[in-house]
Amino acid sequence: MQEAHPLDGALQYYYYGFHAALVRYRALTLLGWLSSAAGAAGFFLSWQGAYGILVTALSLLSAASGIALVYQSVAALDAYVRVPFPLPAEMPANVQDAIALCKRQMEDVEQGGWQEAYGALRELRMVADRFGVPPVT
Repeated sequence: MQEAHPLDGALQYYYYGFHAALVRYRALTLLGWLSSAAGAAGFFLSWQGAYGILVTALSLLSAASGIALVYQSVAALDAYVRVPFPLPAEMPANVQDAIALCKRQMEDVEQGGWQEAYGALRELRMVADRFGVPPVT
């Protein structure tokens, strides 16, 4: 069995793992906002007819669950970018540059909002071409 190289863990955390966390964040926030919008639309439409309190309650619960899903995705991404990960003492220059870019993107996401997260996702897609590391899938 092949022994794991210290760079594998650093790339897994800063590059591949960060990319996966951003993809999950994007999917869950979009799903959460769509669920919230559907719940809000259902709430306003429930007042148009005599659908009863049950439809109104389900609409409000749908909107609330969508907002909870958005909150959960933001909290998960925030937790991911705050976890410190040790770096090996020696790294090839291209890997060091790739990880440095990923660390900067993580700091931007931690200090920013959804726009920084989407920008980091776009930036990470170009890391493989710029620094010669295997691409994310």
